[in-house]
Amino acid sequence: MFDITARRQAEKELFRIKERQKAILESARDYAILTLDLNSRVQDWNAGAEAVFGYAEREIVGESGDLFFVPEDRAAGVPERERVTALQQGWAENERWHVRKDGSRFYGSGITSPLLNEGGKVIGLVKVMRDLTSQKQAEDALKEADRRKNEFLAMLAHELRNPMATL
Repeated sequence: MFDITARRQAEKELFRIKERQKAILESARDYAILTLDLNSRVQDWNAGAEAVFGYAEREIVGESGDLFFVPEDRAAGVPERERVTALQQGWAENERWHVRKDGSRFYGSGITSPLLNEGGKVIGLVKVMRDLTSQKQAEDALKEADRRKNEFLAMLAHELRNPMATL
């Protein structure tokens, strides 16, 4: 007869750890956290990813992670370059426009890193992203206002130097 008490305790501890990790990932609602396999297929998806991208986990798992890139970036090979950079350098930054399920675009900022197994072998990629659309729009509006101010000041300076030009 074998004593399986230690094994059952280890299984309970493993279950507790997995549940805690799941709770942590699901609590990060402002951040999309997802994993991709080596073929760029979505494997895991948190509630934040659902909020950012608009796909329910059951809809997106198994689909290509390239779906999140705008068509012009897909055509330019951006998803593949991001994967290669992440695998070669250990991470890849990503700050650009992305696509939601409904086709709308959002400005996302994030990082992609290799996902390693217990032995240190690369088994996929993990991507963490945040929707910065409102910040990007505010920044663009500020740049436009600054451009218009400079244009106005240049015109005003010209008018002050040449007061008779308007007559």
